[in-house]
Amino acid sequence: MKLGYSAQGKYRSMGRELSISPKVSREIAAAIRGMKAEDAKAFLEKVIAKEKAVPYRRFNKKVAHKKGMMSGRYPVNASKHFLKVLENAVSNAEGTENLVITHISANRARVQYGRYKGSPSNTQRTHLQIILGAANGN
Repeated sequence: MKLGYSAQGKYRSMGRELSISPKVSREIAAAIRGMKAEDAKAFLEKVIAKEKAVPYRRFNKKVAHKKGMMSGRYPVNASKHFLKVLENAVSNAEGTENLVITHISANRARVQYGRYKGSPSNTQRTHLQIILGAANGN
C-alpha cells in the first residue's frame, strides 16, 4: 500500500507502523504541534527523562494529575519514536534554525495480531508524519 504525505512541505519525515499506541501518539502530537523543532526536541528529551509530563486532554480517564498541569503521563517509548522522526526531518533541512512543526499527524496503522485475533497480546501500530517549515512562513 502506498502511503503519501497528508500536507505539503519541504522538510518532512515519516515513520510507518511504529509500535506505539495511537492514543498516546495523538496526545504527544497535540503537545508539540506548532513548537519550534529545538523546543520540541528538548520537550521530548525531558519526557524520556521523566522530568516533564505530556498533558492528556482527550484520553484522560483515570490518569493522575501531574505537577503544574492537569492529567498527564510520561510515554517514554512513544517519545523515543517521535524524537527519531523529528531528528530525521531536521536532518533533511539545510539550516536548522527557525524551523517550526507546521504539520504533525499520528494515524492508526494495521494491528499486529498475537496468537488469536482477540488476544491481549495484539500490538497497536501507528503511522507518524512530521513536516517542518520556516518560522516566518516561507
